Amino acid sequence: MKRYMLTFSSYLFCLTSMLDPTNSILKLKVPIFVLFLFSLFVNYKPQIKYIDFFVLMFAVFVVSMCFGVFSGGAMDYQFTMQYATFFLLLICVLWDSYIDLFTPLVVSSVFVSIITIIGFISMISFPALESGLYLFSTSFDYTFLMSKRTFMGVEFTSFFYKSIPLVVIPASFYLNEIINNNKASLKNILLVFLFLFSLFCAGNRAMIGVVFLIAFFISYDRISKWPFIKPLLFIVFVAAVYIGYLSITEKGEESNDIKFGHIESYIDYFKNSWYMLLFGSGAGSTFFSKGFESMTGITEWTYLELIRLYGIVGFVIFVMFLLYPLRDYNAKLRNIYGWKAFSLGYVFYLFICASNPYLTSSTGFLCILLIYSICSNPRYRINKDFV
Repeated sequence: MKRYMLTFSSYLFCLTSMLDPTNSILKLKVPIFVLFLFSLFVNYKPQIKYIDFFVLMFAVFVVSMCFGVFSGGAMDYQFTMQYATFFLLLICVLWDSYIDLFTPLVVSSVFVSIITIIGFISMISFPALESGLYLFSTSFDYTFLMSKRTFMGVEFTSFFYKSIPLVVIPASFYLNEIINNNKASLKNILLVFLFLFSLFCAGNRAMIGVVFLIAFFISYDRISKWPFIKPLLFIVFVAAVYIGYLSITEKGEESNDIKFGHIESYIDYFKNSWYMLLFGSGAGSTFFSKGFESMTGITEWTYLELIRLYGIVGFVIFVMFLLYPLRDYNAKLRNIYGWKAFSLGYVFYLFICASNPYLTSSTGFLCILLIYSICSNPRYRINKDFV
């Protein structure tokens, strides 16, 4: 009975986190998360193997917060609550051996991918719908972002559902099933097409780049055995890096100008308040950004933002927590089914979050909890049943 209760709450938790990432449409995130946590708490005993991380992160959160308040910096306590909620959610990692989120994530990703593709096609083929879609998004806290931007003379249409970055994990897994595990079933092929195309439809540079990175790294072991392929791959890699460099340094592009404005503001901020590098200014603290031309408590540069909020020490502790599941990579590769694909998908998600503010959100929490559970849940061990 307890297994069914946890499974049911896991599906609800994934669906609400993915379909309503801003908690503005259904507004069910809080009660469903409480149900999810309740199903863990009453049925399973928490483990203490990660307790050191939580004590350290809690200490960093409190110390940086106190330092920011006592230093007289401006605070936006709405952001404080957002960060506090995120760290409280991470307590679920203590039950990672019992949690199984991958199948619920796949189902949720199918829905999000279909919505993204429909939105993308609607913007291209039915311009009259564009204003209606935009009005819907603004009415529900920008659940998805729509844009038509030009990079290096090429116009890109973007329909970015805010939970779409998490689709990189099932996309990596099922592409690996086809290429490396010889499981080219119709279901797997359809899922790979659906997931990769929806990531492409999301349209920003990180998402489009990740589509090619997934294909490259998943297929590398197989294609690297082809004759003369390595010099060709090197040329393609250099060309891709060069194109990526041109796209992120292009002058006059609105997104680039905002991001460069943020970076200039970070440099000025740390020059004027160098001690913040050590202690941080606390969750919810704000600073003036030239990118927005206003005070802000969050920017797209997630990891720079973590340094500003928690200092270098706090940043290192949090990054260690993020990367802890990837420790001893070769051992994991031997013992966990599909570990290469899972770990690559997780790294791609962290890469996307570097320039998109989604790591400390409900989908970011879902991603972290997923990778921890894959490491610990016996279901994912090789020779165990896995669908």
